[in-house]
Amino acid sequence: MAEPRGDAYKKSPQSDGAKREQGVSRAILAALIAALGPVSFGYCIGYSSSALEDLQNADYSSVVRLSADQGSWFSSLITVGAIFGSPLAGWAIDKLGRKSTIMLCVIPFVLGWLLIGFAQNLAMLYSGRVISGLACGAISVAAPVYISETAPPRLRGTLGTFNQMGIVSGILLSFITGHALNWYWCAIIGTGFPTCLLILMIFMPETVCWLLARGKEKRAYMTAWWLRGPNADVEKEIMEIKDSLENKERMSIKEFAKPSLLRPFAISLALHFFQQSTGINAVMFYCATIFQKAGFQNKSTMVPILIGIIQVVAAALSVIMISHAGRRFLLIVGAVGMSISLFSLGSYFYISENSLSKNSIVTYYDFSWVAVTSVAVYIVAFGMTWGPCAWLIMSEIFPVKVRGIASGNATLFNWTCAFTITKTFPFFINTLTAAGTFWLYGSQAIMAVFFVYVCVPETEGKSLEKIQMYFEGKGKKERDSIELPIRETYLEKEFTSSIQSNEIVQNVRVGRAILATFIAALGPLSFGYCMGYSSSALEDLVHKSSSASATGLSDGQGSWFSSLVTIGAILGSPVGGWAIDKFGRKSTIMLCVVPFVLGWLLISFAQNIPMLYSGRIITGMGCGAVSLAVPVYIAEISPAQLRGALGSVNQLAVTLGILVAYVVGVVCHWKWLAIIGAVPPAMLIILMYTMPETPRWCLGKNMRKEALHSLLWFRGPEADIENECFLIESTLDRQEALKLQDWLTPVIAKPLIISLGLMVFQQFCGVNAVLFNAAHIFAMAGFKNGKVVSIAVGLVQFVGTGLACVIMDKAGRRILLLTTAIGMCVSLVALGVYFEIYIPPEGEGSASETVSLLGSISHSIPAKKISWLSILCIVLFNLMFALAWGPVPWLVMSEIFPLRARGPASSFATMANWTLAFIVTKTYQSMANTLQNQGVYWLYAGFCFVSFIFVYVLMPETKGKTLEEIEAMFDKKNSQYERIH
Repeated sequence: MAEPRGDAYKKSPQSDGAKREQGVSRAILAALIAALGPVSFGYCIGYSSSALEDLQNADYSSVVRLSADQGSWFSSLITVGAIFGSPLAGWAIDKLGRKSTIMLCVIPFVLGWLLIGFAQNLAMLYSGRVISGLACGAISVAAPVYISETAPPRLRGTLGTFNQMGIVSGILLSFITGHALNWYWCAIIGTGFPTCLLILMIFMPETVCWLLARGKEKRAYMTAWWLRGPNADVEKEIMEIKDSLENKERMSIKEFAKPSLLRPFAISLALHFFQQSTGINAVMFYCATIFQKAGFQNKSTMVPILIGIIQVVAAALSVIMISHAGRRFLLIVGAVGMSISLFSLGSYFYISENSLSKNSIVTYYDFSWVAVTSVAVYIVAFGMTWGPCAWLIMSEIFPVKVRGIASGNATLFNWTCAFTITKTFPFFINTLTAAGTFWLYGSQAIMAVFFVYVCVPETEGKSLEKIQMYFEGKGKKERDSIELPIRETYLEKEFTSSIQSNEIVQNVRVGRAILATFIAALGPLSFGYCMGYSSSALEDLVHKSSSASATGLSDGQGSWFSSLVTIGAILGSPVGGWAIDKFGRKSTIMLCVVPFVLGWLLISFAQNIPMLYSGRIITGMGCGAVSLAVPVYIAEISPAQLRGALGSVNQLAVTLGILVAYVVGVVCHWKWLAIIGAVPPAMLIILMYTMPETPRWCLGKNMRKEALHSLLWFRGPEADIENECFLIESTLDRQEALKLQDWLTPVIAKPLIISLGLMVFQQFCGVNAVLFNAAHIFAMAGFKNGKVVSIAVGLVQFVGTGLACVIMDKAGRRILLLTTAIGMCVSLVALGVYFEIYIPPEGEGSASETVSLLGSISHSIPAKKISWLSILCIVLFNLMFALAWGPVPWLVMSEIFPLRARGPASSFATMANWTLAFIVTKTYQSMANTLQNQGVYWLYAGFCFVSFIFVYVLMPETKGKTLEEIEAMFDKKNSQYERIH
């Protein structure tokens, strides 16, 4: 029976209607403290990888020695314990409470670690792993449920990922301590995390849901106020929970056959199945074996540490992304990324096992970057999506009265799958080979995509009670708000125009806007082809056998050949800015074909060096003009809710052009490579002729009839084109002719500062230096096949930009820029560390000839032993750049300026970009000679860190806003003026 409560508990402090923002700091604190349980869980998972280095080492003095088979059981027995621990926890969190269950988990954690730390025989080791596994199984039920029930709905996604963040942090800590300490000291340290959990958890409250289910209403109100703050509307939250509880009778076995329980239970089981069947635990437990098969013979514990760091970074990104992109979207994108990386890893092993012999020109080592990159991409994709989301969804989709037993059984199923996958991995390796095993895991990831698309609803931003109503079929509004992502694809959702009138425009056709975008993208494709051409062509032009010919280039001339395209672009940018205002966006794009074709013909038929140089400058002019005309064209024809995705196609085409140049350069001579370069612009002029001009340019030139025709073509006959046309005209009517003093007004000056800042940081992160000097960087790392390396880098950028197209309108520009700036900074710092500590390969000079920046650790490790570090850093850098800093500066440039200044302002920003590209490219070598390679990359990393601050302070979010609304953000005279912070 519920405890009686007085009037003080009946009335929320907000009952007067003055509702304020809910306090969240205590909910975050509770989530962080509860996450010490998952940290302990992760430490147990990672411990086996480090401990087995000692326990199976014949040269190491230990009271216990394990064979290979015993080591396999030592790794796997934790899952056996977890299988027993998870159903116990399911009973305990309902009977004893969420908080009490978490605290009770400390006992098996500490007991298990003490048994391992003081083990005198094999039985004590095994017992310790099983007992600590009991705690892992229990905590993997209790912690997600506790966090989910204490978190406010709008933060439940973010706080729910703390569970996975704790796990991967624990794994990383176990790898680091294992690198420095003996196996028994690592076990003793493992007792520290659960001890801290027990002490800190005493001060945390029980969850409101459990207290109300037990009739402890007074404590429930006190807990709600503690978690939400004194000004929160806790009365409403508690009444929703009570209504949900009152509609439930005591659960029986047959209740699980009802759709309201069966469907969420089936979804949770399937998510846990796919989480494990894609092979994550097999990869983690056997990561050393995987890298050894990939050709890395040294069993350094640095490899697991690196994997742990990647997991922590990925989990940190998921904390930021999950409340922006949603669970369902992340699961689909993550499964696609995992399938691609697993199929790539399988293909590597297939080629290495079947195609490479002792007499092969290509060796395991030459091709090992595929294995390293595939594992890294797989871990990032899993850590950002399937790692946290499966546990998060489990914690929020079950009704409160069965949350314990249902979560316990789902967790039991997860650990059973983990044990099965882990123990069957060696069997699959022997039966299907490594290639077949990873292809099998990859096929499971593909199946996961279809399952999520068909069956999993979006729960982002919904209270636990609304999610429950959805599965019960009650409340059409709540049901529709969750079920919409299942019924419709992203492009077919109702298109909400965020025009100033806030009206919803339905039946807007988007197919033709997409078609026009991809046709216009042939311009950036040509631009990218020009960028990638120099890397491929210089392999022939600077080759010794070509040095005697009229077009043979020295190293210095080759550097100028690469850089002159930026000189042409600097000249082409202002011309393009003038032309898009004078002749129109469409006409300017078509005119860019002339310098592209002329430049390629000059290069392909060059008889001397001046012809080569002239061709590069002229094609550069085409690059400069098209790099501003196409983004503006795409921005002005795109619906507001698709402008991010379609705007990213510009950078996607650039990376595709670079990749095509690299691939064609492998099989074609430099002359034929240039002739092929004339094909995309030729196709551009033919196809672009059939596309309409943008409606905004037409209205700016008082061509209303043409503007309406353009809007009708793009939006379709059922769209309200008159309203959109009127809103554009109303913005134009408020604007006068552009004057010199207007550049100092906030409506132009602020966007110009933001756009220039983004362009500066895009170039000063060093991306063009990495692209133009990719072959040299990899040669320094010991990889001599420069063309294959360039293709790999181009492929990474293309995949990253493809992901950007998908997530741009989900996550937003600002959040992507912030997260990837940190990722780029970390990867560049690590790349600098590589060049500081490696011993240069033969032919690159001795270590004594280079300057030490870090003292005694300088040049202490042979390049071949840590070559994976340079590969991984460059891959991660390019992936982070392609996700945000590649497409977003161009996208923001195309949408942030008012219409009357869009041409000159865009050309100025583009000219600044190309000028900086030239400076960075030409100064790379001189800076490398002065600061050393490591110093250069640390300098670039510093710029990445500053870019984070710049975006955080100055950059507004433009996602989902019309171009007119974005202009109003910077206009103090307009009622929609907004402060960035």
